[in-house]
Amino acid sequence: MGQATVVLPTGPSPQVPADTGANLRTYIIRLAAAVNQAMRGNVSATLQVTLVADDITSTFNDTRVGPWTAIMLVPLTAHAADLLPYVSLSTPVKGTATINHARTTYTDCTYLACLIGT
Repeated sequence: MGQATVVLPTGPSPQVPADTGANLRTYIIRLAAAVNQAMRGNVSATLQVTLVADDITSTFNDTRVGPWTAIMLVPLTAHAADLLPYVSLSTPVKGTATINHARTTYTDCTYLACLIGT
């Protein structure tokens, strides 16, 4: 079982309100900004996963993965699209997901993984 290559998206992630002390106005502004970003779809629920070549399983670790997480894979390369009918996911556990796939020699089988749930 190989370790998949994971690339997190670049750019700003939604700001989550932090402890702002006694400044209620700052807290409300940060909360409103976070809600607005979430409503625009910017919930930081994606990552890029590249399958391990010459293996039949690839694992990746992410703190957002849990036993009730739905993981959707979108191929980003032609080789990944060719392999998609032979890709399945084992039941994720806390922090780890395992992708089962056909053995391939290609090193560019890259997917966008969307993680929804806990």
